[in-house]
Amino acid sequence: MLNFKKIFASASLIAFCSVNLFAQAGWKWPEDAALKTTAIEKNTLYADAVKAKEYEKAIEPLEWLLKTCPDLNKSLYQNGETIYKELEKVEKDPTKKMMYQDKVLKMFYDRFKLYGEEEFILTKLGNVSYNFLINRKEQNPAVIQSLDSLYSRIFEVMKGNTSSVHLTFMMSVACLKKAAGQFKDEDILKRYDAISEVIEANIAKEQEVEKWKQAQDGIDKTLTRCVTIDCKFVLDNLGPKLDKNPSDLKLAKQILKYMMNGKCTKEPLFLRTAEAMFASEPSYGLGQTIAGMHLEAGNDEKALGYCEKAITLAKEDSLKSDTYMIMAKIVYKKKQFGQARDYALKAVAAHKETDYEAYSFIGAMYMQSGGMCVGKNPVENRVAYLAAYEMYARAGNSSGMANAQGQFPSMEEIFTHTPEKKLGESISVGCWIGGSATLRKR
Repeated sequence: MLNFKKIFASASLIAFCSVNLFAQAGWKWPEDAALKTTAIEKNTLYADAVKAKEYEKAIEPLEWLLKTCPDLNKSLYQNGETIYKELEKVEKDPTKKMMYQDKVLKMFYDRFKLYGEEEFILTKLGNVSYNFLINRKEQNPAVIQSLDSLYSRIFEVMKGNTSSVHLTFMMSVACLKKAAGQFKDEDILKRYDAISEVIEANIAKEQEVEKWKQAQDGIDKTLTRCVTIDCKFVLDNLGPKLDKNPSDLKLAKQILKYMMNGKCTKEPLFLRTAEAMFASEPSYGLGQTIAGMHLEAGNDEKALGYCEKAITLAKEDSLKSDTYMIMAKIVYKKKQFGQARDYALKAVAAHKETDYEAYSFIGAMYMQSGGMCVGKNPVENRVAYLAAYEMYARAGNSSGMANAQGQFPSMEEIFTHTPEKKLGESISVGCWIGGSATLRKR
């Protein structure tokens, strides 16, 4: 089994045989004429076998070249990777399969010693090593440490460019280290935070967002499998730290993530942390989350305040519209009907596609006000329903229109109590609704 810690400790080249440039740039043939002739023959044999996909026939001449003149050309290792990978895919015998896996890894190792290209080789190794070696951990506990060294080195070199697959492997290996007694909970959390920072940075670039979110979901699940992060853990270990330093944005992010993973969002610490984070790094989504929590707790004024802040941070008109409708419903509960209508109209102004919900909401308020907005006669008692009908009509809400129509004044009431008015004429609505509506009969 390869020791990745030693592999990447140095990139110094090792001279395997006496060579000189000959015939083709990048090729180093042995100086000895007889050895050179044999090398040319072996190179032709294995190259023809690769082209014909007769990979077993390629092994003998390839391995002769690798042993006799390993720095002949980089293509030895490129083709060697292909040969051993193809043989590994179809091999059924577990022992032989492992042998081919080791040979694939050795191709990368030896190529690195001769030609460098650490980032490229690390990427190649990272793609295959986990799946090649993970099932050997029971036979050889050192395999976990080797994998950890590899993915730690990948993370060190690649930093923010570390692939989502390698980050996933890196987190899984950390949990294996804990199970083997090589890591403590705090080591796991430290690694989890470092990985999550890279994922968050990539999500912020708004490229392949779904891929990165899926990676984070998988890593979150891995974390919860190997560390018990419950409410008590966060409250006892992280809450006091945030109380001492409320402006610690990194800590606030950690607490929010851990509490969501541990389903601790009902705890007061979650809201305190969210507010501290919003103060340092406000965003529409977080503002809405905080508003929702205050609303659930009955803190309507605070909920409205965060909704107002969230609207200023919304990047899409539809989000602004959604928030205005939330605000409309909050003030409606407080019987501030005029303010509720204003917010609903702002929702329509922000995003036209909200018209059904917003105008239906106003229509429903007018309908409910029918019993409150009373006048001097039966016709004036029913003008709120005329106004409701017009709002439902704007919404395109046919059922609402039908309900309102059922409450219109009768022709007899109109003739008796408002003889000066004709159907289709404007009539004042009054009450909090104000304005006017078209006179219609039931």
